[in-house]
Amino acid sequence: MLTRLEKRKKQQIPDEKNFVDCFKRVRDSISKHCLLSSPDMRHPFILTTDASDIGIGFVLSQEINGEEKVIAYFSKIHNAAQKNYSTTEQELLAVIKSVEYFSYYLFCQKFILNTDHKSLIYLLKNPRKNNEFLDGL
Repeated sequence: MLTRLEKRKKQQIPDEKNFVDCFKRVRDSISKHCLLSSPDMRHPFILTTDASDIGIGFVLSQEINGEEKVIAYFSKIHNAAQKNYSTTEQELLAVIKSVEYFSYYLFCQKFILNTDHKSLIYLLKNPRKNNEFLDGL
């Protein structure tokens, strides 16, 4: 995302230098402190998803000995059509894409799905009542 911001010189970001410096410090801190762990197939996976107007992101992790270990991260910017999705559709897209992306780990495995979107939680708990919505995606 920073690359895109740097390429867009026409649109000025307020205090752009400070923004870029801050972003680089956060990025460097994350890369130093967020080490990835190897998966342990004896433990269930935790799939955490989120969406915004810009894109989707998800994290695959496991809780081992009371500590959550991150296995992998992924994020993707929405295409033009996905930017027009409702919030619920974007959140559901994040779930679908995350399961597809991490299918190697999740296939035939129990896993915990974490999402903060209340409408999506309802949809996933009551799939028969929402076939039209789910079929539309």
